[in-house]
Amino acid sequence: MISCLTTVWFDFGAVDRLGEALDQLAIRRVAGLRTGADLAEWIRGLNRRLGLPASLRATGVVEPDLDGLPERAERGPCNAADPRPVAAADCARLYREALG
Repeated sequence: MISCLTTVWFDFGAVDRLGEALDQLAIRRVAGLRTGADLAEWIRGLNRRLGLPASLRATGVVEPDLDGLPERAERGPCNAADPRPVAAADCARLYREALG
């Protein structure tokens, strides 16, 4: 499920704020990507090659499973440390997108 959410998170724009940190982690270099490459698309391709599900729905998650998650995510400790804090409405949209 993390692979489904990771690409949505990158698409959301968190990568723009993580550019320096990603360079420090050398993700692009290790992946053989040029500076500014689309990491979300690279992860999608990696997921396909590994045979990982492309959506939460493919893992058995259904829409009612998402009830309450956006509000909990907004209040959760990870949101405070994220480079781009996410409101519950944003979380709801991201979860629906990851649901597929």
